[in-house]
Amino acid sequence: MKWPRKAKQGSEGFSLVELVIVIAIMAILIAFLTPQFVRYIEKSRQSADLDTVEGIIKAVQVGISDTGLEFTDEGEIKIAGTGGSITKQTGSGIQKCMDNAGIDVGDVRLKSSEWGTVTIAISSRGVCTVSSDGTADMADRYKKQSTDSDGE
Repeated sequence: MKWPRKAKQGSEGFSLVELVIVIAIMAILIAFLTPQFVRYIEKSRQSADLDTVEGIIKAVQVGISDTGLEFTDEGEIKIAGTGGSITKQTGSGIQKCMDNAGIDVGDVRLKSSEWGTVTIAISSRGVCTVSSDGTADMADRYKKQSTDSDGE
């Protein structure tokens, strides 16, 4: 006949108090890290939007320089979270620049809701001006980003 084995000391698992302490520590860590994580996500969305706007501006500038003709079109490209559109266009030059670059303005969307609607105004000399109507000012961020990248 075999005698039943006695349970070894310390093999009962974790006590309820130990589990509650671990969960409390995890909750504190999550409370501190979540806001920072959300800020990082928003900054990456804004950076992606700045790259999108810069790509559109570069497409216009390359399109103007490739034509070899004097660019006389004026217009605006408006971009929001729902998509983009070319407005107030005096000719078809802006659309041609977008087509040559392979950019469908209607498919361009902003990832960050901070900008509101971004407007890229294009003058008859091909000068592009960026503005936004949201809580963040894209014009300032775009100038800062282009200044930082020029210095590299």
